[in-house]
Amino acid sequence: MYSSAANQSPICIISTANSLETMLQRFWEIENFDVGRALTLDEQRCEDHFRRTVSREPDGRYVVRLPLREDRLPYLGDAYQLAQRRFLSTERRFRTDSNLRDSYHQFMDEYARLGHMQRTTHTGKPFTFLPHHPVIRPDSTTTKIRVVFDGSCNEGNQLSLNDVLYAGPTVQPTLVSIVLNFRIPRYVFIADIEKMFRQIWVHPEDRRWLQIFWRINSTDPLSIFQLTTVTYGTTCAPFQATRVLMQLADDEESRFPLGAKIIRKNTYVDDTLAGGDNLNDVVNAAAQLRLLLAAGGFSLRKWCANDAKVLREIPPDLIEMPSEIEIDRSSSVKTLGLLWNPHIDQFAFKIPDLSSTDTISKRVVVSEMAQLFDPMGLVGSVVAAAKIFVQRLWIGQHTWDEPLPDELKDWWQDYREQLPLLHQLRVPRRVITSTSYAIHCFCDASERGYGCCVYIVSTNTSGGRISNLLITKSRVAPLRTQSIPRLELCAALLGSQLINQILTSTEFSGSVVFWTDSSVVLHWINSPSFAWKTFVSNRISEIQKLSDGHTWRHVPSEMNPADQISRGAQPKQILNDKLWWHGPEFLLKPEHLWPIIESATGENDIHSTERRLVVSLLTKNSAHEHWDIFERFSKLSKLLKVVSWCTRFFYNTSKKHLKITGPLTPKS
Repeated sequence: MYSSAANQSPICIISTANSLETMLQRFWEIENFDVGRALTLDEQRCEDHFRRTVSREPDGRYVVRLPLREDRLPYLGDAYQLAQRRFLSTERRFRTDSNLRDSYHQFMDEYARLGHMQRTTHTGKPFTFLPHHPVIRPDSTTTKIRVVFDGSCNEGNQLSLNDVLYAGPTVQPTLVSIVLNFRIPRYVFIADIEKMFRQIWVHPEDRRWLQIFWRINSTDPLSIFQLTTVTYGTTCAPFQATRVLMQLADDEESRFPLGAKIIRKNTYVDDTLAGGDNLNDVVNAAAQLRLLLAAGGFSLRKWCANDAKVLREIPPDLIEMPSEIEIDRSSSVKTLGLLWNPHIDQFAFKIPDLSSTDTISKRVVVSEMAQLFDPMGLVGSVVAAAKIFVQRLWIGQHTWDEPLPDELKDWWQDYREQLPLLHQLRVPRRVITSTSYAIHCFCDASERGYGCCVYIVSTNTSGGRISNLLITKSRVAPLRTQSIPRLELCAALLGSQLINQILTSTEFSGSVVFWTDSSVVLHWINSPSFAWKTFVSNRISEIQKLSDGHTWRHVPSEMNPADQISRGAQPKQILNDKLWWHGPEFLLKPEHLWPIIESATGENDIHSTERRLVVSLLTKNSAHEHWDIFERFSKLSKLLKVVSWCTRFFYNTSKKHLKITGPLTPKS
């Protein structure tokens, strides 16, 4: 099943970031869970601003206003001099690179021809200029060079345009949930929205904040242009573009209900990954999606499907079945990417091009690790090995640019040389072969790290069971040393959080079986959380809440596939590892043949250091040793009556104006 590379062209569905800082941010964002997070105050203000100001033209296109922070506007710089200097610098590059010049001019000519920028003059009102520069994308099948506008530039102590714009919330599903849903249906297709940002107008009153310098010939005077559409490079652009898609889905849902559903649940930025089990339904959904987007001025292109019949309603000039299509095209940096080959309906891996270097430093290692962008964790144990290695560099307090010792250098060199082996992998896209399936989550920890692996076990048409890896997550162990049972508990919590994310943000459903090889953790999970110290108690409480209604079981360590992700693995170790790709063999057997813990862990086997100590203090007053009221009565009811009458007597003698009378009551 995981055979060598096939001849057909794969389709990339994961892409990259374009700087070390951005790549690292994206790398760690994938590691986090963000299910059901409430909007921040700034995010809510941006959302409210959009609702108040968005409008629609007669042709269906949307018009948006820039979400400006009014309190910061007085400190906004115009960046006039900076934008002019940077344009002249780019122009000097044109003199030595004619290909760059021609491609840049072609891009800007198209911008002007489509009305996405218009010549203007100073109006006397406050304004801002945006420097612009090329981003080269040699693997793009459409635009090799894209011009990016820099909304973050500033001069001196003045604020940049991005400093005075709200960023807005994320309104689309995560990339992980979309790809997970992509692994469910029988028939699937992908497509992307052409020039999505530039199909949305910016209100004329706000275009003065989006001014640029441009000229065709260096001998001509510099001209000033205003950008008229949502502009890539401004901090609010991703929110505005994706929020308009959601608004379009709301506005057109009555006409195109299937298309609206795809916009909301199966679209990531400008890329759509959708499907279904009924061919006619999928064909209708694809047709509706195309018409819905056209109603808002958007055009879907680069259609591709695992069955040509899915695209029978799509014009042939919009289909690119044999091409390699990169869905997230926002970058020029190559990373470990997930590829989809529609002809054989399998995933493959695109390997980052790690340039050779004589000096390996911490900076080099971190930069290369950040390119291992694997949101599904299909090669999670390989990525975990890199994360564990980077932590070693931090513990060793190596500076950013000093050469690593030979031992560390050799390890990283061997690791990076093995990465191309991952290109041999072939992973089935579809993990469900019937409506009946089970979800199994394995958790494990070591002194280096901890993690979890999720498998889908379904029944094929011949009645046999099939198990496939769905997703994994890993964490490095904290720098502050923790006991193995505590780390095992962290792994169990990570597994609970991952399953919660799957069940709440994807179309997977049903009961789940959790597995751990720690009998201590099983005992903790099956006991009251308040019986343990804070670290253990808090995690047990969260695990019990997230896994309520599901089962926890014990798996022998040698059968636990999560052992590999907790320790990390070299690429060659996972190529033909059935335990990693399919889980333990007992998953394919009836439940009565699953492993059973040999003996329940008793109280003496639990780490006594984790039990919460309850201290009770009994005080004895020698002055009242003769008061033997508790020894004078053999019945509790009579003792309560006597104590109640005594209590009333003391109360009445101290508060004569508030005396209590009458028979005793339950309150007394």
